[in-house]
This record gives sequence, structure tokens and C-alpha cells, in this order.
Amino acid sequence: MMQFIILSLSLVEIIKAAFTLQTCSSITNATLCKMAGNCQVSSYSPVTCQTITDCYRVSEVQACLLSPAANTIANCIAFNIDYKYENICVKTAETSVPNGLLRFRRQANITRSPDITLSETPVSVLTTTTTPQKYTYQLFTLDILLASPTQLTAILDAFNHGYNQLITDAVQPKFLEKAVIETFQSIRDDITYTLATRSAQLSKAWDLVNILFQRYWSYKAYYVQNYDFINFGFSDLNRQKLVITTKTYEIEFTWATYANNGYIYVMTLAPEQFGIISVKQLSDLIWIKIVKDDGTDQTTTDVPVSIKYTWVNTATYTAVYTQSFDKLFAAAFAPIANVAVPVTCAYVVTTVTTCPTFPVPAASIDKLMIFHHDTISNCATIASTEPYKRLSKC
Repeated sequence: MMQFIILSLSLVEIIKAAFTLQTCSSITNATLCKMAGNCQVSSYSPVTCQTITDCYRVSEVQACLLSPAANTIANCIAFNIDYKYENICVKTAETSVPNGLLRFRRQANITRSPDITLSETPVSVLTTTTTPQKYTYQLFTLDILLASPTQLTAILDAFNHGYNQLITDAVQPKFLEKAVIETFQSIRDDITYTLATRSAQLSKAWDLVNILFQRYWSYKAYYVQNYDFINFGFSDLNRQKLVITTKTYEIEFTWATYANNGYIYVMTLAPEQFGIISVKQLSDLIWIKIVKDDGTDQTTTDVPVSIKYTWVNTATYTAVYTQSFDKLFAAAFAPIANVAVPVTCAYVVTTVTTCPTFPVPAASIDKLMIFHHDTISNCATIASTEPYKRLSKC
């Protein structure tokens, strides 16, 4: 019996040793640093690897255990969440992970390389080839979530180079949706971006979003897909209605007339993506774009689209407003002046509020609109609490 106890104790020590966290500062490869689960790249040239500072980005559970102390990251505790997400830690005293900080896992069918496809084609070939159709599906085997900003730029350039093939029936939209989600996740979670470099990368990310929505043209006349921190909605204008429903809100768009045939694009993003965090916000960021069937822009004069917004509430408010943000966040955000919704929002039941149909503000088209009940703080006034100060790039 004593031998069994000694053996058991030895086994425990072996297991502890096997799961001892890596010393981040000793890692000199950016990919290995990111894959460690408790480390982050703070510089790519030269590679500098350090301990993660945001609990939501930890993917090695040992880093969140309260004991042994040597294996913990300050103020993080272990947390069980849906297996499809990589999140396993939250801040001390937190009981959930905000939608805007969810991390989708890397897929098994990729190379774990941002530079080389599954068939060992360098990404540089994908950005210059005169026959991009030969490599269409190879694009989707590049590991966006391990990419540095420079590598992600090359990947997004490759998608843009393959545009003509990506919008055909040869490509399933779900692959482009995955690329969009991973691109925004990569931009959000890489701490080396500055305000300027993030803005430049967002410009390329929105090009990818437009490729996705052009793929929808020949896919379905009406399509909605939810992915928690990003949701997609698309409709041919002849449908005259588009509804996106999530666990916490519903957005209904309607239009009775349209000057030209075309489409409406809608995408919602969790505001935490850009460090916008406030109890005053009542919605995600809502991107709306209207195009003709040749892809050129239409305005709310061409298509007088209206919006109806319903959300799960925890309180009632005397007023509800909308604000808009530049989708590239080229400058530290200073929201456009409050615009009171021109309707009376009805608290029809205890936990649900509806703002009846009203015209979408013209200034919100191709920007990021948000509903709120008071002025959302300007960027410079955000508290220093991580990760929101980092994400706001103030």
C-alpha cells in the first residue's frame, strides 16, 4: 500500500512537471510563442516573447490554476466554456467571457503556417500568380490565427488577388466567413498593432468582407449566419426585408422601394473588438452597406431603408440614441454627436425593449452604428483596464 502511495505521488509530480508552463522569454520563434498558450509576441523583429497580459487570450489551463503559484498569470482564473472556443480563463471575479473577446480555435485542416499552404505553396505565389483559380482552396489552408501583421497582410493580398474566383459558385461562403472571423480575431489579439497599422490592416479586412458579400450574390437571395461576435446578413433588394436575430437582440431592416436593383449587406461586430466597452451600449456595432447589382454604392435616398431594433434589457431608459464610428478607426475614436432615435422605444415586457421602425441615418451607411442610452465615452477617457485600453489604441 505504501508503495502504491509513493508511486501515485511520483506520478502526480511527473504530470505537474509535464505541464509546467514554458518560460516565454526563452522562446525565439513567433509561431512557437503563440502556440505556447501562456505567451504573446510583443515584437516580431527581433522576436520578443513574453507572458500574456489578457486573461481571455490564455489557452493553457495551467496558467489559470490557483495552485501552484508558479503556474499562474496574475488575476486570471480557470473558466469552463464551449469547446469550440479557445477561451479557458477569465479575470478574477468575472463569470463569463464577453462575446467580443471569444477566440475561435484553429482548425485541424490547416498547415499551422501563415506562409505555406497545405500543398506547400508559398503565400507569395498566391499574390502574384496569373492563374489564381488553381490555388483557390489552398488560400483557406493558411493559418490566419498564427499570422504576424506582415503575414496577415500577405494573406489578405492573396485573397484580394483571387477575387474573381472567390465570388464564384466554386467557393462555399462558409470558408470566406471563417477567413473574415479569423482576420478580425487576429487583428484584435495581436498586441503589436498601432493605431495606424491596425487601420491599414482593417482596410484590407473590409476588402475581404466585400468579397464575402459579393459571393452571396449567386449563393442565396436571402441569407443570415450567426457567429457570436460577428454575424452576417444579406438580402436581394427585391425581398424588401432582412432580419438578424441573436441571443440578446434582433435587428429588422425593411424598405418599400429601391431606385436600382441590388443588395443590402449587414454585419454586426461586438464593440469590444475596438475597445468600446460601456454599460451605456445597447447593441453591437452594425455595418450596413447598399449596392447596385454592379457593386457600386447606393444611398438611403436610392433605398430608403428603415431599422427596427429589439433587445433584452436590464433597465428602462428615458432616451435611446445612435452613434457612428469610422470602420477603419483611423483616429482614436470620438463618436459622432448623439442622434436620438425619432421614435418612442416601448418596454412591452419586463425584459424586452423595442424601438419601432425608423429611417436608418444616412451618415451611418458603410460605417459602424451603435445603439446606446447615453454618450459613450471618447477613446481618451477609457480606463486603463486591459484589454480595452489596448484594443481602443488610445
